[in-house]
Amino acid sequence: MAGITLKQIIDMANKRLPRDIGNTALNKAYETCPVQSGDLYRSLYLDITASGFTLGATVPYASDVEEGVEPVVVTGSYTSKTKRHKRKTKNGTTTIRGHTKTYKNQKPVEISGAADRSAQVWRTRGLTSGREGTFFMQKALESSVEEVMEKFMASIGATKNRR
Repeated sequence: MAGITLKQIIDMANKRLPRDIGNTALNKAYETCPVQSGDLYRSLYLDITASGFTLGATVPYASDVEEGVEPVVVTGSYTSKTKRHKRKTKNGTTTIRGHTKTYKNQKPVEISGAADRSAQVWRTRGLTSGREGTFFMQKALESSVEEVMEKFMASIGATKNRR
């Protein structure tokens, strides 16, 4: 590019790079996303703003897949206390009396992240071996920055010095 100023290059970089890097990173994240149920894959998103972009996922366990989790050991017993409540059934509603339930080497854990009690999903959790992180979004971002920067530098006529 002949006759281009530094200001024009900076303006071009500010407009193009967040969009180009973000879109490339999102596509690479889709390609490398670990899939079991497909929820994580479908929850990936890219939010481009004037100052940059955010690559992320909306499922509550996304950071566990990306960064990993430490092993968990629940020992002893856990007793839950349930108050008297009404439960909807296919035949109408029924009243459940208050009771306690004891779990041995397990603990009930809410896993859905839902605030509405009726939408919450619970599982019992005991010994878990943990999980190593996949870092698929971080790797997608790092390789996208390198790829897009090479293309951008070539588009403005910059070359690498090879010694």
